[in-house]
Formats: sequence, structure tokens, C-alpha cells
Amino acid sequence: MTAVLALLALLASAAVQQPPADPTTGASRFALASVLDPRNRPVVDVGADDFVIQEAGVAREVLSVRPADYPVVVMIDTGIDARVDFGMMKRAAEHFIERIGPRPLAIGTFGGAPKMIVGFDDDRETALARLRDLEPGGNEKSELMEGASVAAGAIRRTGALFAALVMLSSAPRDSSQASPDAMIASIIDSGAI
Repeated sequence: MTAVLALLALLASAAVQQPPADPTTGASRFALASVLDPRNRPVVDVGADDFVIQEAGVAREVLSVRPADYPVVVMIDTGIDARVDFGMMKRAAEHFIERIGPRPLAIGTFGGAPKMIVGFDDDRETALARLRDLEPGGNEKSELMEGASVAAGAIRRTGALFAALVMLSSAPRDSSQASPDAMIASIIDSGAI
């Protein structure tokens, strides 16, 4: 645990690119950190007392520690090539959504023209109901990159610094028609991982 805390202090000081603030000004910064146990599993029961932050050799107060509440977008392939595995992908998505806790969630599809079917403002019950009602499309092809680009647009509109984008597909190839450069740029600009 000590090695992890030392690493966190190093990461926090490296993440801050501004000169140290005068402690009397009330300026604050934030750092994103992951805490792992010796077997590389996440540790979630940590508090402010578990962290030591230094900036330019000066100890700084840790104001709060909380789990990251980043938005998550789950995109599901409803195209013809994913039809065989569609039920399994739906169950996997449902299980994933039930396990991620109460964070902002959106769901979309990318069989044919990609679209969002659940927005970040929809409650979890609505999201799960729409997921359960989802059926594979007709003869549409899987447009994975265009789906990722549509999801990235939804993420960008939240203003979140970072987000998670989960793409579920079993199609052997992407049938997106848009420019790959534009789609990739959209995904990068969204801060999605």
C-alpha cells in the first residue's frame, strides 16, 4: 500500500502543470488515481488520510477522495453479422450495467445507422428496459466506427473530462462509410477510453 501511495503522490505532482499555488489563495487541483492491492485488484475503501500529495516539495491538503463518477456509453451491434451472438451481447451488457453502479449511462446501437436509445438523463430502470426490449436489426451491416463516433458525440456533450466507451460486436468487419480520420478524431476529442 505504501508503494501505491508513493506512486499516487508522484502521479499527482506530475499531473499538475501549473506552478504551486500560494496556500493562502485557496486554489485547488484534482488528480485521478487508481489504488491497487498487491494482487493488482482495485481497492475502493480509501479516504483522504490514505493519500499524501506534494507539489514542488510542499505538502498539500487532500480535500476529498471519492470514486470517479465518469459517464459510460455502451454501444451494441444490432447488425446482421452480430445476430448469432446478439442474445449473449445483450446479457453481457445488462450484467455490466448492473455492476457499474449509479454513474451516468447511455446506450446506443450501431447496426445500420448508429443511434442512441438511452440518454444520460434516463433513469437506470428505463435504460435496462430499453436494453431488454432491443432486437437485432434487419439486414443492416455493423457500423462500429460510426457507432463509436456517435457515442463520442454524446460523451462530448456532457463536458466530462474522461469517459468509458464500451463497444459490443461480433461482426468480422466494420462497414462504416464515413471518413476514418473524422470518426477517430471525434472519439479522441471525446476523452473516451
